[in-house]
Amino acid sequence: MNQKLRLFLFNAILAASYVVLTISLSFISYGAIQFRIAECLMILVLFNYRYIYGLSIGVLVANIASPAALIDMAFGTIATIIALVLVIISKKILPVFLRLIFIVIINALIVGWEISFFFGVSTSFWLNVGYVAIGEVAVVYAIGLPLYYLLKRNRKINQYLTNNSLE
Repeated sequence: MNQKLRLFLFNAILAASYVVLTISLSFISYGAIQFRIAECLMILVLFNYRYIYGLSIGVLVANIASPAALIDMAFGTIATIIALVLVIISKKILPVFLRLIFIVIINALIVGWEISFFFGVSTSFWLNVGYVAIGEVAVVYAIGLPLYYLLKRNRKINQYLTNNSLE
């Protein structure tokens, strides 16, 4: 199969996976305190930076189901893109564990601001940032990081994810 087509299809599957995980677990995926399990998929950019496309599209589409759809679609997607770009460009200077902190910090700040500004939640901005950060840390570090090391250890999976090819 053509390499570009393979990458396109993998990104489509990745976006769909993010959407299904987020919407099927919507009761914990949206709101001031959220544990968006699909965020563990963000670790895939550690294997191949081109997965940023599928992940960003997945966030955009999953946020259609958010109670604040348009706002969440815009700001959630922007947060994802900024965070993943930082993860990607810090590859040569930071270890994996520290690179993932960008996902936590950027989402906490942007989504925390979104909750405070657009929804007038009675808690303070910093408390909203903290709530979002707790959910991100739980998902990215408790699920995503072990998943990364598990995938990295399997030679075939690692080769596929890195090159998006088994050939």
